[in-house]
Amino acid sequence: LQGFREQAVRVAEKKASQRVEREKMRLIVSRVDGIWNGIAPGVVIQLEDGSKWKLANKDEHYGGQADHPAVAVWKAGIFGWKMRVSSIAEFYVLQVK
Repeated sequence: LQGFREQAVRVAEKKASQRVEREKMRLIVSRVDGIWNGIAPGVVIQLEDGSKWKLANKDEHYGGQADHPAVAVWKAGIFGWKMRVSSIAEFYVLQVK
């Protein structure tokens, strides 16, 4: 029984650490690397963490202006990634490789 308990603890710790890593991959919090002057199709948004994103919907345009605004990007279920730029805009994005 002692050996089984130790093995069960190791398995549970491994699963817990994997869950934490998955959750980290579902939420990115950063800032825009530069000045936000709005977004249009084809424009790439570079974040201070090095990731790059662009609009998923080609018919959308968002305005506003801010210097290094805060950004949150999260996995929105089966619909892809969603980005919120401070209190300016919220829209679907694609990651640029």
